[in-house]
Amino acid sequence: MKYSQLFIQTFKETPADAQIISHQLLHRAGFIQKSGAGLYNYSPLMMMVIQNATSIIREELSKVGGLEISLSMATPSELWKESNRWDELGELMIQFKDRSNRDLCLSPTNEEAVVDYFRKIAKSYKQLPVCLFQINTKFRDEIRPRFGLMRAREFSMKDAYSFHIDRDCLDKTYELLYQAYSRIFERMGLACMAVEADGGAMADSGAKTHEFHVLADTGEDELVVCKQEGWAANCEMAQTKRVDIVYSKSKDTMELIETGQNHTIQDISKLLNVKESNCLKTVLLKGKKENETSYLMACCIGDDEINITKCMKHSGISQLEFADETDLKELGFVRGVLGPVGVDSDQINILVDLHVDNESSFVVGANKEGFHVKNMILNRDIPVYTQADIRVSRATDISMNDNDIELRRGIEVGHIFQLGDKYTKALKASVLDRNGKAIFPLMGCYGIGVGRAVSAVVEQLADENGIVWPESLSPFEVVILPLKSKDADIAKVGQSLYEECQKNGISVIIDDRMVSAGFKFKDADLMGFPHQIIIGETFKNKEEVEYRSRQSGKKESLTLAEWIPFLKEALKDK
Repeated sequence: MKYSQLFIQTFKETPADAQIISHQLLHRAGFIQKSGAGLYNYSPLMMMVIQNATSIIREELSKVGGLEISLSMATPSELWKESNRWDELGELMIQFKDRSNRDLCLSPTNEEAVVDYFRKIAKSYKQLPVCLFQINTKFRDEIRPRFGLMRAREFSMKDAYSFHIDRDCLDKTYELLYQAYSRIFERMGLACMAVEADGGAMADSGAKTHEFHVLADTGEDELVVCKQEGWAANCEMAQTKRVDIVYSKSKDTMELIETGQNHTIQDISKLLNVKESNCLKTVLLKGKKENETSYLMACCIGDDEINITKCMKHSGISQLEFADETDLKELGFVRGVLGPVGVDSDQINILVDLHVDNESSFVVGANKEGFHVKNMILNRDIPVYTQADIRVSRATDISMNDNDIELRRGIEVGHIFQLGDKYTKALKASVLDRNGKAIFPLMGCYGIGVGRAVSAVVEQLADENGIVWPESLSPFEVVILPLKSKDADIAKVGQSLYEECQKNGISVIIDDRMVSAGFKFKDADLMGFPHQIIIGETFKNKEEVEYRSRQSGKKESLTLAEWIPFLKEALKDK
């Protein structure tokens, strides 16, 4: 490819909404172009990167028996209604009607569609196991699309689904996909960490689930890492413990105390001269359970934070969010003085964190403006409640085995989990087992956000000059830079080297533009091509070309006879 044929534009300026490195550099280097909120056009260069990434994915999934299909991006509402997710996914899903007034949606995920495909073919256990995958466009109407391709509304995703006759078979395929994912990310040049995760409402109860994370300060997810025990987990899954709580052992009866306009834990702690850890933080959450509105009162130690994902997991209530003022008013609550005392457990579920000792006393909101309750003891004063791990881990915590932990930020690039028979049962996708009995196959689900993974590569490898592509993803392995384009000798050598690369199967681009050497260097560094061949004064003086590695900055002078063998050696481990 010649640069003059490449229909792209690079920029010096960074877009105002580009907060992270990958968003900034992919835009500046001409790889992506914003078309709307969370919507991006891909340039020819970006398409080359995406194609390289998807080739790696296809190769590795084929090795473990994956079969590629392509499912329609628009799916009929009937499928979603069979699984009860037409209403459940809410505004995340773009729903529309066709000219015949039929309801459809742009697929945000494909569990229903793939089960429909499966059930029209599968009849017997003899056809299992089977693993079907696709690389296709998804659309999710994110409330706050941000970070470029990290949180876009329209995105390319590889999703795979496996079907199994029993748990043992599912576990074996799960392990194969786990290993395939490790190889995929390694080939993409990513230093990746597999962490235990929560599959949410989609996953089977007690099922295996892992996320693959790239460690980065810009990551949206918080991870808990215990190096001593050799494990890591998403904070939505990790259970750790505090060692700094001194509980109040008062057995005095509950006492209503006037606290005026003091609402925060900090204010109440100072006013009553008690530790923040001897107060309870209480929030009211609203969600869906069996398609009905359901409320949850969640309580934790005063200086802890509630983890809403954990609350969903332990309560069985989906789509949890903070109740608004209307909800509070209708239920007779007042913000700032919430507490579990006197709450009707038939109307509102009460979920309390495990760190709240059920025999110690706490200060809690009285559900009455200007008042709190002192000396509340769970076991004594709250008739019905459930305890579970619902807090956010802290840096000062330790593991459940009393070892040190650390908190890290991560970019999720892949997620694998076991679905059980949730979707096959909902869509009545049965097969006959060895005894001729109809059973619902167990499923595994395996996703990779392709654009997100590519962005993570940029986040992890970029330097102060621009993108640094690994050879496996780069649009071109080599860029040839004739620094004096008007010099006939240099132009001739550049063209000769360009043709030599093509003859030897080396992916190459030549910068044939009539621009300054500085301009060419800056664009080459910005775009991140791994290997640079520079033809300048060194060639005029010594008939040598200069080689430069984009990653290491290593420079080397080579004769015309040396450089092709040199490049082949540099590229042999690609």
